Amino acid sequence: MPSKIDELLADIKAIIGKDVIIEVSRSATGSRSTDPYRIYQDYQVVEYLDGYTYALTFTIKSADPVEQDRGTSHVAVFTLQQLPGCCGVCLSHSSFIWAQYRRKGLQTRLMEFRIWAAKKAGYGTLLMTDKSKNIGQRKILDKKGVNKIHHFVNPRTEMDVDVSILDLRPELKEKRARGEI
Repeated sequence: MPSKIDELLADIKAIIGKDVIIEVSRSATGSRSTDPYRIYQDYQVVEYLDGYTYALTFTIKSADPVEQDRGTSHVAVFTLQQLPGCCGVCLSHSSFIWAQYRRKGLQTRLMEFRIWAAKKAGYGTLLMTDKSKNIGQRKILDKKGVNKIHHFVNPRTEMDVDVSILDLRPELKEKRARGEI
């Protein structure tokens, strides 16, 4: 059975028509790691996401060395991190797909991966923020059962922002209701 990483790489290749790699950078307190590393196995995602206060930035790039040398290899990027102050919430933010790869279904596949990674790392909730005008992202979130819980105008940027949430462990609520935990 292929790993989730292998499945993701194969799906992205099918969507965009080229081989890709996934690099991850860890950062703490906003400073990026200068040495991104490649992910090859599922356990690496969980190992770095589970219990760390680091933000993990996943960068999907073309595996083509010529594109990498030219600096044109980027496909998509997103960040996952534990919400400061609550070890049960994974925050997903800074998701971006380069223009030539949009409208192909890539964001849907990356959302599935983010949900899997957060759940596998033991989080109970996935929290996301997004620009309200991003209609395509809202459609994806709605299809995945992600609930918009709040809307506000960011006073720092004056952008309309939606806050959304996904319960990753609904079975725990059911167990609690039955008195099993």
